Amino acid sequence: MENVKTRILQKYDSVAYRYDLVEAIPGILGITRLRKDVIRQATGEIVEVAAGGRAST
Repeated sequence: MENVKTRILQKYDSVAYRYDLVEAIPGILGITRLRKDVIRQATGEIVEVAAGGRAST
């Protein structure tokens, strides 16, 4: 079981640094700012649904 845990941790570590790079793309393209502007203007009963990490900031 320890070998499986070690392999999982190694796989995670091998791709984790790329995740932040990919997450930065919306900010670079200005999508994050546009998204916040749209949400700020919303009125009435609002439900925001998101999937994944940090999607609903």
